Parts: sequence; structure tokens; C-alpha cells
Amino acid sequence: MEKNFYVTIKGKRIKVTEEVYRAYVRPIRKEQRQKRRDWKCKVIGPKGNLIRCPNKCEECPYAKAGNPPKGNNLSLDEFKECGIEIIDESINLEEKVIQDEKIAEETVRVHNAIKMLAARDQQIVMMFYYENLNKEQIAQKLGVSHQAISKRMKKIHEILKNFL
Repeated sequence: MEKNFYVTIKGKRIKVTEEVYRAYVRPIRKEQRQKRRDWKCKVIGPKGNLIRCPNKCEECPYAKAGNPPKGNNLSLDEFKECGIEIIDESINLEEKVIQDEKIAEETVRVHNAIKMLAARDQQIVMMFYYENLNKEQIAQKLGVSHQAISKRMKKIHEILKNFL
């Protein structure tokens, strides 16, 4: 017995081949699966990143408190209202801000020091550190030996140490 496949288009039921049916239904099913996944709350996973909650919504303290599952991130306030207190003592926000500021200042100093180099030296630094080219590739591009690039890199490092 042959199985019949139908799709409904503008209210009309049309008989199609299995191949056409699967091609038509696949994106619809994909969207339905995505909606089911999106229905679940996002929580902090074991690695500290956000994941879809693996638990049943009926067992969740948030849902037990009478709140419907949310398909997006729960705010800390919403967790707190439900009696769930999340305290991450591993992060000292003040130290992190200070560290980020120091890194930003150092980056500016390095960029300013690079600007003080000769144009060819700047080009070598850009190719080595920003374009991730090795010394042989830089030598090929500039038409010199890789030993010349190695010597020049040592001099560039000395110059940058003096600027910094």
C-alpha cells in the first residue's frame, strides 16, 4: 500500500510526492523545534555560560512560584523574587575594572610607541603581530632574507623597550 502525502496551501490540500512533502515540512518542523527550545529558560551552566535549562519546568523553583517559563534570560531580580540568591564571589568587579583600565592604558602606550618607529619597522611589526606572518613570509614580502628580518626584529624590540 502506497502512502499518500499532502500539503495544505491557501486552505487547499494538494497531493505531492514524499520528496516534496519532506522539503516543505522540514523548515516548519525546524521552526517548531526551535520554539520548544526557546520556551525553556536560560540558566548558568557548569562552565559559567548560559544554557537552556535541562530540567523540567514543572520542577523549577521559578515555575513552582507560579511564574510561567520564560524563553529568555531570567534577570537576577526575578531569581531573587523567587528566593534564589546567586552570589558570585569569584569575581571582584573593582579589580576587574582596574585591570581592564590598565590593559587599555598599556595598549595605548604600545600603539604610541609603534607610531614612533620608522615606517618600514612599523610595517614589520604590523605583519608579524597583527597579520600573524612569520619571519620568512615577511622577508619574502619585503624582498630580504629572514636573517635580516630577525636582526631588525631584535632592534625593534630594543627600540620599543626604550619607548615603554
